Amino acid sequence: MNITVLTRQAEITPFMTEWSDLYYSAGNNLFQNPTWHWIWWDTMGHSGRWRPHIIAGHAEGRLKAVAPLAMRRDRGLRRLEWAGLLVFDYPDLLTAEGVDPVSFWKQARDTRGYDVAHIRQVRAGGGSCAALQLLALSCSDGAPVYEINLVYPSGNHWLKALSKRTRVNHAASIRQIEKLGPLGMRIVSDAADVPGLVALLVGLKCTWATRRGVESDLSRPGMPQFLERVALQSLADGNLHLSVLTCGEKIISIHLGFVSRDGFYYYLPSYDAAFAKMSPGRLHLTMLIMWAIDNGYHRFDLLRGDDPYKAALGSHARVLHDYMFTRGPIGAVAAQLHAVRECISRN
Repeated sequence: MNITVLTRQAEITPFMTEWSDLYYSAGNNLFQNPTWHWIWWDTMGHSGRWRPHIIAGHAEGRLKAVAPLAMRRDRGLRRLEWAGLLVFDYPDLLTAEGVDPVSFWKQARDTRGYDVAHIRQVRAGGGSCAALQLLALSCSDGAPVYEINLVYPSGNHWLKALSKRTRVNHAASIRQIEKLGPLGMRIVSDAADVPGLVALLVGLKCTWATRRGVESDLSRPGMPQFLERVALQSLADGNLHLSVLTCGEKIISIHLGFVSRDGFYYYLPSYDAAFAKMSPGRLHLTMLIMWAIDNGYHRFDLLRGDDPYKAALGSHARVLHDYMFTRGPIGAVAAQLHAVRECISRN
């Protein structure tokens, strides 16, 4: 396989067509979509001082594999990571059938332009995990990711299968909200509604974080623009699931998610803090799961994050691992220092 590394925007632009063709023929999840990556570079990547390091593998004149990576200098080190790691769940190679991930990662490791490659959030069972176990240093014991297997004949059947306490709390939330106005859930299908609702979601999430004294990832430069453009692109592609929970005319909860042939992605929720005691976020989640079952989806993916409700609702379905490999003497020293820090933190 012939390996090339794309490091300039001028190289990526003509590459998009064959990258898209490979994605639509061999992609495993929406986060591998090259258009989403293009949006990330345009809104967050370049402004965040990331440089492209997209590794492409061609054979017989056709694109066979892509590793969408990015490089940034960090404390003097040229650090290589997945492009858009903050916003893309399940980063992985995009490969055509028959490509050997071990061989490809060996060649990727030998490319120039970096000191340390920190390949994080690698899904066990994905195309990269087994290869990196052989070729790289493991940097974590694995973080769990949860999903719900939607094996129920209807949403109501699933709801009835929950614990009595959960069902009582669900009914209590509905009663409390409906004292103020009728409860409803609306799924957005008009592109004109998307920008305003994404802005509302970002505002609610930032308010939520401020009240808890934590920093919201949504406050990062370019994040609102990224979310809006991805939402609009997903709507055009038929993958968007943007919904609001309403009390009368007021939006009390909002969720930006996606649907595809492999399931429902629970991506970014938030709610109006004024209704916090009525648990609108949990109520919205429950209604989304019921909607997914009633509309024929077989998997509800809760995606990354260690929120307790995910472990309570879902089964432990995936594990994400971190790996590291280096290039040159600077990279080797950095890996040794990393190992020392890890040893100290564990003790």
